[in-house]
Parts: sequence; C-alpha cells; structure tokens
Amino acid sequence: IAFAAVMAAIVISLVTYFVRHRHAQPNEARTATTAPIVAGTLAVLPPTVADASDTKLVSYGRGLADSLAQRLSALSVNHDVAVLTAKQLQDRKVTTLAEAAKELGATSGLAIKLTREGDLVHAAYTVAQPEKSAAPATTSSAAQPATNHVLASGTVTAPVSDMFAIENQLAVATATALNIPLRAVEQRALAAHGTTFPEAYQY
Repeated sequence: IAFAAVMAAIVISLVTYFVRHRHAQPNEARTATTAPIVAGTLAVLPPTVADASDTKLVSYGRGLADSLAQRLSALSVNHDVAVLTAKQLQDRKVTTLAEAAKELGATSGLAIKLTREGDLVHAAYTVAQPEKSAAPATTSSAAQPATNHVLASGTVTAPVSDMFAIENQLAVATATALNIPLRAVEQRALAAHGTTFPEAYQY
C-alpha cells in the first residue's frame, strides 16, 4: 500500500510539471516575439522630388506631408506619439533626421522621395531612428557621420488618378514601422480615402 501511494504521488507530480510546462511555452514565445513600441516624436521630413521642375508633383508633396502629419498626429490621443510637421521643420531650416533630432528632439523620422513615370507616381519612403555619430578614433581624425537605424522602407506606387492611395498606404506603413498597436477605428481612419489638403491632389 505504501509503495502504491509513493508511485501515485510521483505520477501526480510528473503530470503537474508537464501541464505547467506546456502552458508556459506559448506565453514565453509571445513575449519574445513582441516588438517594442517606438514611442516619442516623429518628424515628417519635407518630401523630395526627383524632378524639381515638376511643380505639380512638388505641390502634391507638400500637401502629402501635411496631410500625413495630421493623420498620424491623431494617434497621439491613445498612443505616446507626437508629430513634427514638414512646415515646422522648414521654419527651423531642418532638412534631415539628424538635424530634427538635435534641434527639435525627434526620435524617428519619415522621409519620402517622389518620382513620376508616365501616369504613375512612385513614393519611396523610409522610417528610421537617428543614431549618434561615432566617436573619432584619434584627435586628428574626423568624427564619423551620423547614420540612421532604418525601421522600414519601401515604395508605394499609384496612378495619378488615385494619388490618395499613396497617402493611405504611407500612413499605415509608418504606424506599422513604429509598432503602434492600432485600434480598429484607427486602422480604418488611416486607410480611409480623404485629405484635409484637397488642392494638392488637383494633379
């Protein structure tokens, strides 16, 4: 009887161990794969245009940057994210993410380059974090230039007749790159057609 009781206790202990171990694994995996939110201040840099003589595309770029900044600023209601607009940067003569970080405390930036090819517009984008300049190796050597840590990059293409699509996709891509856990209503708002600067879309 004593032997049976001991064996029963061992079996119960083993079963308890495996049950706890089995349930612990999914939680550990979720924690390990969860990316941190890139909170702070996002600088929407003034877009560059491949052909500066294309005045309509230049105008579109200004409207795109302003509208994107306004859309992304709306996320600050529920998330620890602030947005510096392209106009704010231009007023301070800031043109790079490194300058935005130094002058205005930006912790991330969105850079856009626009190119037109026939009836298509391409928007190459990069979402990045600024990194500090490397220290010089010797007193006589120059410091290494600052580099940015790229969070996401890509190209969005849309026909001239549907340039709202570029704004929508860039807004979603930026929020995704910053690992912002969007609520359903926020996802719909970012992906919805529309802009507060319609004159920029009279291409």
